[in-house]
Amino acid sequence: MLMKTLRRADRALSEEDTRKLLDRCPWGTLSYADDAGTLHSIPISFAVSGDNLYLHGGKAGTKWETLQKPRAATFVVATDVKADPDEFTTAFLSVVLSGTIELVSDEDERRTGFFALLGKYCSTVAAEKCEDYFRKGSPYAGLWRLHIECMTGKRHE
Repeated sequence: MLMKTLRRADRALSEEDTRKLLDRCPWGTLSYADDAGTLHSIPISFAVSGDNLYLHGGKAGTKWETLQKPRAATFVVATDVKADPDEFTTAFLSVVLSGTIELVSDEDERRTGFFALLGKYCSTVAAEKCEDYFRKGSPYAGLWRLHIECMTGKRHE
């Protein structure tokens, strides 16, 4: 995976710190263009496993319809935003990912992706209950993988 060089390299996060930031952010924004060139941006929950970011959603609607085939996408998170009006600046932490997003059909990978999501958002729920939820609910949900080709983390204090 490529860690892009920032113009302000002094603000770059290490890959380890960038991944930690992704783990603690509860949501981000997925952006992509459909076949007609219309841009879409969706705030959505996510989980990272290895070099893949996983997202899920219903099997109906615009996201389902437009993400039936692989396409380029960008995913962004920002947190710890604090304005400093006296200095005319803003402190923040952010991550920008880019890569190819595609619908996951392989059942083993669907399990990996769904359990990454369950692990992030339902870590206090008993394993048996998560297993039951996956077994009953996953057939009704789409799961997408954004293969992370480029990742940049940034801190401005």
